[in-house]
Amino acid sequence: MSTLGNNIKRLGFPQGKHKRCLENSCYELNTYTETLTITSKGEIRSFYWKDKAPQLIEKWGEEKARRFGILFAYLFVTTFFILILVYALLDLFEFLENAFWCFVLAAVGAIIYFGSLSRQYTDAAAYHKSSRCKKCNRDFALEEFKDPLITEVSTLDKYKIARTKYWKCKFCGTEDYRTEELDYNNHKGKKSKQKEDTCRICEKEFAMSEYRDPDVKKVDNVETTVRHYKCSNCGFQEITIEKGIIEEINIQ
Repeated sequence: MSTLGNNIKRLGFPQGKHKRCLENSCYELNTYTETLTITSKGEIRSFYWKDKAPQLIEKWGEEKARRFGILFAYLFVTTFFILILVYALLDLFEFLENAFWCFVLAAVGAIIYFGSLSRQYTDAAAYHKSSRCKKCNRDFALEEFKDPLITEVSTLDKYKIARTKYWKCKFCGTEDYRTEELDYNNHKGKKSKQKEDTCRICEKEFAMSEYRDPDVKKVDNVETTVRHYKCSNCGFQEITIEKGIIEEINIQ
């Protein structure tokens, strides 16, 4: 695995509590508590079978729909591993080559079918649970009415990411919000071996250095690393935001 095409941005912060915005994110650094808060807007996401969810829940109920989702996921994984196993043993069944390829086509079709059903039932159950209005007690009543807020909080030893969604009932108008922690493989990385640099504020040589572990997250194939620097002379701080494409490399 390697990181390609790093794109590096730099933001500076004097002592105190200051906020800087760059592209679609805002960075607020409190130098007294050593806390960096990054906020950005997420996207309102739907799913393909959203319109069919009420019919599924009415027929099976939320708990059965969730169980069906797990069952079809199990069948999806089982069929996939059977296909891999049969393919690995192909040499033992050369005389059944035509039957083998018929089996492959059937297995691939089953994998797509089971995967689709698993997603459909799982999404329907999750949608039913999250869209029930607590005030008017109606199912499928809540809809997201504005983009969710993504909040990243970095301290000296922790790096957490959370998402807040904003809901509104289409029947009684009640507004609500819910916050959940996200897992973007976010963790503390390791400081680089880069030598101390000159502070661009007080211009003292060898005073600017990376003073704490960086914050690392991976969304799809994009890895983002935020590094923290501080001047040992005047206390000026800055961060760099490094974004790179993650590429898997197969070594033969």
